[in-house]
Amino acid sequence: MEHLDVPGHGVVFVDYAHNYASLHALLKFLKHQYHDGKVIVVVGSPGDKGISRRAGFGQALSEQADIAYLTTDDPAFEDPEQIIQQIMDNIKP
Repeated sequence: MEHLDVPGHGVVFVDYAHNYASLHALLKFLKHQYHDGKVIVVVGSPGDKGISRRAGFGQALSEQADIAYLTTDDPAFEDPEQIIQQIMDNIKP
């Protein structure tokens, strides 16, 4: 995990969490460390692999993120919108 202090905006963390457990642990850590701030997440999933992990991303975002931006990480031969939708389908209000 890498981090960068951005004056006037907070701290940006770059991590390559690749499943529910790692994303959940990362977001929980951030909420604990920065309880007065918002956890804003940019997350995506690569195409043609890790398909079963997408539901876990949505679940972890539901549990720990304040705001989430969904993207794709090299969609390969998959429709990027379907990748994003598979994550969104598991985000609960």
